[in-house]
Amino acid sequence: MTNAFYFMQLSVTLTAALTADELDELRWHLRIGPRPQRSLQVDGSFRFFYFTGSSRGEGCGVELSQIDDGRWALTAAQEPSPDDVDQAEPLFRWLAAKSDPSVVNPDGSVLLGRLRFYDESDWTNGLLIHRDQLHYPRIHKRPASESMTDAEAVVTTWNDFASRLELTLGRIRGGDWIRLGTTGNRHACFFGDSNDETVCNIVSNDYLDDDFLMSDDEEAGMRRLGWDGPSDGYWIRRLLHPATTNQLHSAAEASMLAFRDLLDVASPQELLLSAFSEHPGEQPDTTAMGMNLSPWP
Repeated sequence: MTNAFYFMQLSVTLTAALTADELDELRWHLRIGPRPQRSLQVDGSFRFFYFTGSSRGEGCGVELSQIDDGRWALTAAQEPSPDDVDQAEPLFRWLAAKSDPSVVNPDGSVLLGRLRFYDESDWTNGLLIHRDQLHYPRIHKRPASESMTDAEAVVTTWNDFASRLELTLGRIRGGDWIRLGTTGNRHACFFGDSNDETVCNIVSNDYLDDDFLMSDDEEAGMRRLGWDGPSDGYWIRRLLHPATTNQLHSAAEASMLAFRDLLDVASPQELLLSAFSEHPGEQPDTTAMGMNLSPWP
């Protein structure tokens, strides 16, 4: 038994139009053929495929066979870690692009297979390519609320708000979106992007209602707090993953001060909390915020 986080079953029907060069390259990625003597279409993809008897992967294997009508059937049983899955995303995108039209869903997505966590028995989680992005269930951290002694309490003070936001920012993962907002379109968005960054956005005058526009002095105050911009309607801060405690604290403090002093929000209780994840079946961890979730506006 390996220490894998996932058990994975791939089952992909590939188009009959695959060229000989494409098949040679695919066999190399799957570790069932030599590296082609030419440049690769999917260069840089990490090869995590293993077979029974290797250092990893009791019960693992890969099979690529041609179906009677010329299409190709790829099946695999593997035990990857989350890093393995992420690094193989270029190959998964390529497989989706080369899938037979009969397995492409109406929304353009392609289900490549199923994943389950090491302590689960049901294969309920999909490995999906949608809009050229990989979606799959990720390992869950302990809820942020477990780091607090009063997580059930409602947030009442700005200092408490900043502490809770700091914990929440530390739990944001790629595809997570969190919004805090109130009247006058005064709001902030926090999200995990595809570059392993958490992006913190505070609305600028481009989108604020006229009654709440920032003065030149207030915009200078945003810059003193470490906000860049504004650009595309927002003031921006970026946190590289994994962010340090000091970086998370600074971003949360700067967000709190922007709301309180520059956007004139009287109390954190005026703010509405909304959240969603780009990953099907998941929800960002907002358990530490001490706020009820509202629908995304």
